[in-house]
Amino acid sequence: MKIPKMDLMTRKAGMFNGAMIASLVDVSSGYAAVSHYEEDCYVVTVELKVNYLRPAIGDALVSKSYVIKGGAKISVIRTEIYTVDEYNISESHVATSLVTMMKIK
Repeated sequence: MKIPKMDLMTRKAGMFNGAMIASLVDVSSGYAAVSHYEEDCYVVTVELKVNYLRPAIGDALVSKSYVIKGGAKISVIRTEIYTVDEYNISESHVATSLVTMMKIK
């Protein structure tokens, strides 16, 4: 997933706010979790841990999510967050996370 920078997403210094990064982690991890299941389902977050690696300075945030373990009810997802410049030339790894999702439908 990729989201462009908007003023409401940044701190005064111009970097993305940590809450935006955590929200992107949550949404991206949810999509990864539901992609693991064959039927149409709904998942909720059980646990979400984000490690912020460096200030998130860039024109957009990009998330890359991977299902580490997909069980019948519980899935564990790893999501990496990067900032990219306007032309997607420069990429900087700004956060890494581990998310547990539970299938409820």
